[in-house]
Amino acid sequence: MARRTRRPAPTVEHTLAPTTTTCVAGGRHVYPDYSNFRTVTTLTGVVAHESGSS
Repeated sequence: MARRTRRPAPTVEHTLAPTTTTCVAGGRHVYPDYSNFRTVTTLTGVVAHESGSS
């Protein structure tokens, strides 16, 4: 069934940073070159997550 109203604005925003900046296989520096944005709806509200480079 299609949504008839707009999704509510996020009540909380979280920016997720990479856990490591070093390649575990070669030990060289790793540069994240993009980020992803997700909106998650939970029972407590709408949460916006942005992951990737910051």
